Amino acid sequence: MLKTWCIFLLCWLSWQLEANPGLKVRITQKGLDYGRRIGMELLKQAVLKETFPSWSGQESLSAIKVNYVISRLRINAVDFPETSASFIPGTGICLSVSQASATISADWRISAWLFKDQGEITVSISGLFIAVSFKVSRDRTGHLSTLLHKCQLSIDRVRVKVHGGSSWISSLLAGYLEKPIHTRLDENLCLDIKYKIQIMDAELRKHEVLSQIDAFAQVDYSLVSSPSVFKSHINLDLKGTVYPVGNHTDPPFVPAPFALPNQSDSMIYLGVSNYFLKTASLAYYRAGAFNITICKELATAFNLNTSLLKYFVSEIALSYTAACPVLLKLMATSPPAVSLNAGRCILQIDGWIEVFAVLPNSTTQSIFTGNL
Repeated sequence: MLKTWCIFLLCWLSWQLEANPGLKVRITQKGLDYGRRIGMELLKQAVLKETFPSWSGQESLSAIKVNYVISRLRINAVDFPETSASFIPGTGICLSVSQASATISADWRISAWLFKDQGEITVSISGLFIAVSFKVSRDRTGHLSTLLHKCQLSIDRVRVKVHGGSSWISSLLAGYLEKPIHTRLDENLCLDIKYKIQIMDAELRKHEVLSQIDAFAQVDYSLVSSPSVFKSHINLDLKGTVYPVGNHTDPPFVPAPFALPNQSDSMIYLGVSNYFLKTASLAYYRAGAFNITICKELATAFNLNTSLLKYFVSEIALSYTAACPVLLKLMATSPPAVSLNAGRCILQIDGWIEVFAVLPNSTTQSIFTGNL
């Protein structure tokens, strides 16, 4: 029994690893650059709204131990003049910022054996370089996953200007605070970025990979494999199965392998397979989307009546001397066949039609049925 289960598990894992996608997405360097520009603007807005916890420390001022507290830190301005983004083959994406600068305001408070004082400080940071690379992969539920791979940081200069308090304390404090602030940034910026990436990863795992298309169908766009990262682009293989709403039974066919053309002129490419279209056709058929009734009001608007039909079926004139509106019921008798060919898509529907006459007393009477 154990042997049977082991064989079954190995077969299942093998099938999972060899699953072909129904949809393919390729993001090129152009797409990555566009995302970087949008992302940097959003990052600026987020940084300016960021809040920071208070922190404290101790320094020696002329052999006197001075305790200080820095509180109400807020970023007043930030600039990212040089940014870049690139793919790391086999790993993920690298984002870098050079020559960045920021201006931070905060309140300060010091206390020592003989005195206490307080005021405000302005911190100017210049020559900030930071490069962050993160790994992209697929988790066991098909969600995109991100993980910090490497973080590099350097700061050219930190300048502190002290406002308020005694003049001699302000001049001494400005010089002594530069070092701990510099150290604090060196120790915490990468840790903060790692925490932000972990939050982003958690949000990605919460994101639904089953999306509602309309009242009839849903599409599963979970990843079937980890993203493939190359120097010029990244490929995402998505399941691309369309299901009827509330019925997630897999179709009786599997996707065949297909590849995207080797192009990079556009920012993004979407590859649609026959499998995706076939599952959509089957899902809509199972959900009854191809069962259509053309009602009396619509038939009247298009002047569909028994007088018009008698030119196609002469016997109708014998039964309906006065023109009566007609009602049409259309029904697909099998899932529509969809096929992709070079430069075109072919849709073939086999169906059945029943035509009713709407009598003066508002009852309906079947006139004829036929295959389409």
